[in-house]
Amino acid sequence: MILDAAANQQQIGSMKVLRRYERWRKGDNLLMLGVMDSFKRLFGASLPPAPLLRNMGLNLTDAIRPLKNRIARRAMGLEGDLPRLARPVW
Repeated sequence: MILDAAANQQQIGSMKVLRRYERWRKGDNLLMLGVMDSFKRLFGASLPPAPLLRNMGLNLTDAIRPLKNRIARRAMGLEGDLPRLARPVW
């Protein structure tokens, strides 16, 4: 958004540009907030089946390397609909 705004000679700090960026990133941010909240609830649960289900899920995820790698890359901000300036340069 910043690069596009600068190329179009718009003020990069204008509300129009910032709102456009906010709307674009909101979905990914809400998804990550939901995932983190789920982890908090799962690890904070004290009901007897919670630790068993949690451990089964973590072991399954650990055993499926492509799934584990994809989750890790997404959590690190290396995957998804990223801004150009935030994309990894390999």
